[in-house]
Amino acid sequence: MGISPSSVRAAKDHIQVVAAVLAAGLIAGCSAVPNQKELSLLEEQRQAMEAAEDKVAEKKAEKARLEGELADAKAELKALDEKKAATEANLSNRMSE
Repeated sequence: MGISPSSVRAAKDHIQVVAAVLAAGLIAGCSAVPNQKELSLLEEQRQAMEAAEDKVAEKKAEKARLEGELADAKAELKALDEKKAATEANLSNRMSE
């Protein structure tokens, strides 16, 4: 009991039909030119990306500004601590005289 030539031919025909339907579906679904909806979506994504990049730039500038303020505040604190230490030293020297 082997496979009859007619059933092999029928199977090949069936496979060819399925392949043709799949190929047609793929070709119909994939066009070389994007449609208006796809272009609109792409434009929205581009604008969102630009807005995010602008926000990142703003935050980096703000971070730099705040780091500068922090460095200034630390320098002022250090100067005030040194002045305080010098004042305390002067007071202790005067009291010991």
